Amino acid sequence: KLFFGMMLFIFVIITIAVTISETLLRYSRDPLTDWVLVGGVTSTGANFRIRSKAAGSSNATYTRRFIISLAKDFTKDDAWVFDDELRYTPKDDYGVKALTVTGLTPNTTHHYATFD
Repeated sequence: KLFFGMMLFIFVIITIAVTISETLLRYSRDPLTDWVLVGGVTSTGANFRIRSKAAGSSNATYTRRFIISLAKDFTKDDAWVFDDELRYTPKDDYGVKALTVTGLTPNTTHHYATFD
């Protein structure tokens, strides 16, 4: 029993060590990963966290457009209800910007996206 208990303990310690090292090495550091997280949603607004990485050097300053639209395809400028240019610098934490949007129409579907 003692042998199997020690083996289980060693296995658990190795599993935890591998999980921590893989998380530190790979979690949310891929320069090709863009995402938008929405929270704090009310009837007329929402809080956004927007991650965007520029192609190429991570030391470059770059901009991305964040658009909220009533149209799915984003081609109709008159359907845009929010348009903002986000400026990213090398000092930004992993390319994440915080944005609060208000003045949205209640009970309406809004679509959002980032563009170069």
